[in-house]
Amino acid sequence: MNQNQALDALVKVIKRVKAHNEMVQELDGIDPEFFVISLLDDVLDAFGIPADDTVAKMDQHDTGDLIEAAHRAANDPETFCRDRWHEDYYDLDSEDDNAIREFLVGLAIDAARFRKEGTSKGGRA
Repeated sequence: MNQNQALDALVKVIKRVKAHNEMVQELDGIDPEFFVISLLDDVLDAFGIPADDTVAKMDQHDTGDLIEAAHRAANDPETFCRDRWHEDYYDLDSEDDNAIREFLVGLAIDAARFRKEGTSKGGRA
């Protein structure tokens, strides 16, 4: 399987997962939390996007004030946050192959940049 075929396969998987999650959200009488499929962190891991360490950094900056700890963690240049990719992913239209493909190509570019820089940081890029 070449890179384009792998990318096409991943686009199909993401489309199906997003469509499933959208359908689950529309069901009445059930808690969708039990039926939603969470795939994004596995995709980010597979592409080489570093793990989110925001909570660990908040613990390091804990002063007893949660808001202050969150602010200090967010301003710590060593904090890595995956929120950007989560926001982009959840904004994707499950029917838009091109947008999903662009998202995945962007992940590959970001992961390559992290590898080139020799750092796992840079989640605010």
